[in-house]
Amino acid sequence: VVAGLIGGAEILPEAAKGLFIPAGGRIGSPAALRIVTFNTWSDNADPQAVMQRVRETKADAVALIEMSWSLAHVGVKELAKDYPYRTPGKRLCPADMVLFSKRPFTGYGCQVTSDPRRPELTETIVWGRTTAPDGRPFTLATTHYAWPFPHGGQEMQRPFLARFVRRHGDADMILTGDFNLTPWSFALKGQDRDLEPLTRRTHGIPTWPAMIARLNRPAPFAILPIDQIYAGPAWRTQAITRLRRAGSDHYGLLATFSRRP
Repeated sequence: VVAGLIGGAEILPEAAKGLFIPAGGRIGSPAALRIVTFNTWSDNADPQAVMQRVRETKADAVALIEMSWSLAHVGVKELAKDYPYRTPGKRLCPADMVLFSKRPFTGYGCQVTSDPRRPELTETIVWGRTTAPDGRPFTLATTHYAWPFPHGGQEMQRPFLARFVRRHGDADMILTGDFNLTPWSFALKGQDRDLEPLTRRTHGIPTWPAMIARLNRPAPFAILPIDQIYAGPAWRTQAITRLRRAGSDHYGLLATFSRRP
């Protein structure tokens, strides 16, 4: 009972914040910027469903991570109908993390670091500079953390991301990803401070699990909000929407922003 009360004291305030975020975007607003972030899952057996979900959002830019070969093959072909511009895959960054945009990228890059003691742990940040519907530029970046266990992976990744934001972040940056951290964890609370001036805009939106991996069956409900969206002070949050299930073990997120005067 005591443990439940202590845990509830951490979880409930975060869930309450989510109640004040509108669930739905102003699609008709010509200046609204719509961003999708989606861990598409390397074991996804229905890549076509993923691309359909993304295209339904009519987003301006899309960040996809954990893309298998089949997802990448189908995705590039399908999304090119609405998103003719993308960051390069194997030539620059790992092919499982790609940004798509309706408008040309004026610049893009990839930041990679690894721990020589544990070469299997690598932190990758993919970023691209493109244009919002209001004609002004913004930067979109995405990343994918390791699981918080075994110990050591995220301890390397979180400082690396914080250094990237300090060097490259600005008022119009939007950062997305699968952080494998809940908002009430001490690690994510510390990250919220380290990523300033970006602020986390996702609160209490459970995104995992959407599928039961070993059974490849839909999960009855999602439990953990581990996919997050951060944005710089140039952006006001209009809405955060969770996408419908699409074969991944994560739910995708659609964020709608308006630029502050």
